[in-house]
Amino acid sequence: MNSERLCSWVEVDLGQIKKNYTALCRMTGGDIIAVIKSGAYGHGDVAVAKALCDAGARRFAVASLDEAKRVREALRDRLPECEIKYSDTHRPPMPESFSRSV
Repeated sequence: MNSERLCSWVEVDLGQIKKNYTALCRMTGGDIIAVIKSGAYGHGDVAVAKALCDAGARRFAVASLDEAKRVREALRDRLPECEIKYSDTHRPPMPESFSRSV
């Protein structure tokens, strides 16, 4: 068995994330929901949400209510009103009359 420790890392270029978001908005007409679930797929949901907000994002999707609350709090000063949707499969279903938005 190899005794070397295997390491990996990801370098997130927030500037490129902003450019990608802007390019997608141009291509689609701009009605985009930024999916940043599971910590922005391990890249840091708060940092990515702030970068996307700076690029114009106003709608976000996350995996859980806890993530929605964390992102909402992080964006409170930058974006007093935004839409954050979540789909928490680990909690009981909500009645149809409730919205899964924060």
